[in-house]
Amino acid sequence: MHFGKQLKKYVYKNFRSYSEYARKIGVSPQVLNSYWQTENIRYRTLEKMAKAAEMSIIEFTAMLEKEE
Repeated sequence: MHFGKQLKKYVYKNFRSYSEYARKIGVSPQVLNSYWQTENIRYRTLEKMAKAAEMSIIEFTAMLEKEE
């Protein structure tokens, strides 16, 4: 499963809405929606996501891999 799909599952399980998560990482819901379609996400964006989850990037990506 590619990264975007893993991220979508994580957000669905852990937040009330996709908009809430988008606000938390500082992007619009439309941009967040575009992440669902991509296999690769920029490092800077991963930093924001990991920070919002209060994890390191390594912990965050490892956690998403477990979501499969």
